[in-house]
Amino acid sequence: MGAVSRCRHASARPATTSSNAPSSSADPPLAECRVGGRQSPFRPRQRSFVNIGIDTGPEARLRIDKWLWAARFFKTRSLANQAVDAGHVRLNGDPVKPAREVRPGDRLDITAGGIRWRVDVVGVNDHRRPAVEARRLYRETPESEARRIAERETRRLAPAPGSDLRGRPTKKARRQIHRFGAVDPD
Repeated sequence: MGAVSRCRHASARPATTSSNAPSSSADPPLAECRVGGRQSPFRPRQRSFVNIGIDTGPEARLRIDKWLWAARFFKTRSLANQAVDAGHVRLNGDPVKPAREVRPGDRLDITAGGIRWRVDVVGVNDHRRPAVEARRLYRETPESEARRIAERETRRLAPAPGSDLRGRPTKKARRQIHRFGAVDPD
């Protein structure tokens, strides 16, 4: 019986070898499955990150909403567009519109999800890539990083909202609530 690859598809299997051939202790190399363009399930797909397409030249420019999406500050371009329109993004201290172009060397102040970032644009890329590559598009300032870590620690140590509430208010507590006018007595 000959050694074959572990691919499920017959068309991708190499020719069998004779049973008299010397066997090696190592497994035979796995063949790529050509059906559907998939590889064998026994060998993980290798990704090449050699050319990630980051443009750092002085002429490089990209719309700010697209850059924010590619740098993974927002999950969609639509959310990035809304944040820019709402004034949560400032370019070199000035409010901007979504069509404004960013270049390497620009400084952005971004508020996303309650977190404030101050970053310097290092490069532009109009494709959304993995987070490791997206971090190469910007450099966070040391002050911003320290402030962000301190805010995260404060949120972590803060009590959960409503943790001091224990069910329905008592008659005494309800009267105090009505006395301060928080709720109409009707």
